[in-house]
Amino acid sequence: VLLSTGAWAQKDGIVAKVNDQPITEQAFQATLLDWFGKEVFEEIIQAKVIEQAAERAKVTVTDEQVEERVRTLQLAMDAQAEAGQGDGFAVWLVQKRMTLANLRSRLRTELLLEGIVKDQVKVAPEEVSSYYERNRARFQEPAMVNACLITFKTKEQAEQVREQIIKGEKTWAEASADYNLNPDLMKNGGELGWMPDDGTPLAKAAFALERDGDISPVIPLNNAFHIIKRQDRKNARTIPFEETRADIETAMMEKKMMDAKREQRVALNKAAHIERLMEFADHSIAPAPATPAQ
Repeated sequence: VLLSTGAWAQKDGIVAKVNDQPITEQAFQATLLDWFGKEVFEEIIQAKVIEQAAERAKVTVTDEQVEERVRTLQLAMDAQAEAGQGDGFAVWLVQKRMTLANLRSRLRTELLLEGIVKDQVKVAPEEVSSYYERNRARFQEPAMVNACLITFKTKEQAEQVREQIIKGEKTWAEASADYNLNPDLMKNGGELGWMPDDGTPLAKAAFALERDGDISPVIPLNNAFHIIKRQDRKNARTIPFEETRADIETAMMEKKMMDAKREQRVALNKAAHIERLMEFADHSIAPAPATPAQ
């Protein structure tokens, strides 16, 4: 019905031709229903159940709120991808076989549900402190060294540049820019950031340095030669409660919100009178569309 109205309507009922062989609008609709109909059908029903509950609770969601949630998700996923910790936002959408319009619709429903249950979700100060006391082992932080690394092609080059740095003939940043084989480290002066002693040769060398500013001997590793500089060090410790209070509270709030939304979904579905007047073929796995040739 939707595809037969408005911009979707085709006068001749043909949506495409392949070598003059037509693909009809009817075949297109039937394929959409067969592949995705049941999933979309149930999603629309669930969205309507939550939308009606939100109307009763006088909960509204603006387009700006939805777009802000999209931006937050996109920034977080793209930042993780840049750090090598996952796929970017665009790749994730493709993997989920989801369009931006579909994502916006789902996020709107989630925001409505959050608005319905938000007054039920509270974390008392004593809950936060109790969690910290029960889980002190989780807040142990090992000794850490903040270090920089320069990687060279040859041992002779590494020895020579190390001597120049120690004598003040060349700064560490200059040496990294001129010689560092790692292009990412070359740009930022070889900054590795904070690292624990994980037993690797580079970590052992960093922890062996006694003072900030000390530079290690040349370290042969993986067919290259390295020098490492200690910038700072902090000892092992238990992270103080005040330092982690906000993180604990946020995590507890997120967990309670997830639980509250799940329970609310169940309750709303039990209370709603839903008549499903369409039937769908039962596919355990929907057939995937053919991938266009690259």
